[in-house]
Amino acid sequence: MHSAEDHHPHTLVVMVLREVLVALDIEMTIRKICAGVQIILANSADEAAILYPEGRISAVFVQMNAADYGASPLSRRVTADGGKAVLVGYEPVVPLPQDWRALPFPFAEQDLSALLV
Repeated sequence: MHSAEDHHPHTLVVMVLREVLVALDIEMTIRKICAGVQIILANSADEAAILYPEGRISAVFVQMNAADYGASPLSRRVTADGGKAVLVGYEPVVPLPQDWRALPFPFAEQDLSALLV
């Protein structure tokens, strides 16, 4: 994802993260890399499913149990949209489900930008 204009004018990134500072860090980095992208912050996958407007979800960053995320409507929407699922957290998920990515703590800006391209 190089910029929102390269894809769809209503490109969305959804974040379901427990840690506010992590969410802000990820949001700032995404805004630097992908000008114009709409970012949706939610407290749960269920809340995210209610909050997201029309558009294509290009990526979701979730800090939750992989099985819970995988069973959620949010996961189905991201898959249908062809978006990337990124599990964020301290504990690595091994093995990662097919086509999912991980962003383990601590991470650097280049770790995050590598997930968006």
